[in-house]
Amino acid sequence: MIILGLVGNPASGKSAVGEAVQQCGAPWINADVVAKEVLDAPPQRAALQQAFGDDVIASTGPIDRAKLAEQVFGDDPASTDRLRRLESIVHPATRQRIRQQLVDLAVDQTTMCVLEVPLMFESDWDVVCDAIWCVDAPWSRRCRWAEKRGWTPDELRRRQDKQLSIQQKARRSNWLIHNDGTLDDLRNRVARRLAQWSGRPSNGVTWPIEVSRWFDPASAHCHFVRP
Repeated sequence: MIILGLVGNPASGKSAVGEAVQQCGAPWINADVVAKEVLDAPPQRAALQQAFGDDVIASTGPIDRAKLAEQVFGDDPASTDRLRRLESIVHPATRQRIRQQLVDLAVDQTTMCVLEVPLMFESDWDVVCDAIWCVDAPWSRRCRWAEKRGWTPDELRRRQDKQLSIQQKARRSNWLIHNDGTLDDLRNRVARRLAQWSGRPSNGVTWPIEVSRWFDPASAHCHFVRP
């Protein structure tokens, strides 16, 4: 199975790329979605309440992610310590769920899947990927998209500063996507790229793709041949 990793700046359009590839038939594993499920699982919920107090429990029951973010995304050492504590609670269970999803897809003989992990390189998920796409967008656009999530520009920058720079991510990726056009532009770029890989016209790309050009019969693993 080919695993395509997605990285990029926060609020740059990674999910739009993931959705575009998914529309072509490749399953999409979004670590943010998995982590949100883990947050509200009973073991992690209890650990978070103990570590961060009753304030992070919303009145309706689930974890209040906004209040949790206020505690961990500051610039002071205490916030950094709380972020590490949060990661120690959430990351192990998230990794296990993602691993299981990858195993299940491989067992089902899935041709390709998309893996979106915010801290792809920092958490070493890149080692399981056959190729990585890096997504970026102009700052003004990212601020508008972040606002829809309830983030101020300062909040967006704080989250960005907790990650590798976009330059570092781009250097370690196979393709840099400049998300500076319309949504249709982005989808067309993705479709053309997939068509180049599959050897099919970009109009109406479908899956499963032909993977013989990337598959080494002597190996049990599909891989991309670097140009």
